[in-house]
Amino acid sequence: MKNFYRVISRTNAGEIKLGAEKCHDAKSAAGRLFQSPTVKSVVVADIDGNVYLYLVKGHEEKTENVKSTEAAYG
Repeated sequence: MKNFYRVISRTNAGEIKLGAEKCHDAKSAAGRLFQSPTVKSVVVADIDGNVYLYLVKGHEEKTENVKSTEAAYG
């Protein structure tokens, strides 16, 4: 399994980092993490640095959500 996508979540205690083979799976994990009260932000990016999801609590204007179907690696 190749982890083409990265999930990075900033929390009160530091960072949580995950990898996923598919963009949709990475975005799903990021969404679940974002529901935690200790999480401040989450980002999903591919190995080339393209961002597919960016969420920041309390700052909806910073939200970015690119459709998983547009992902470079599936």
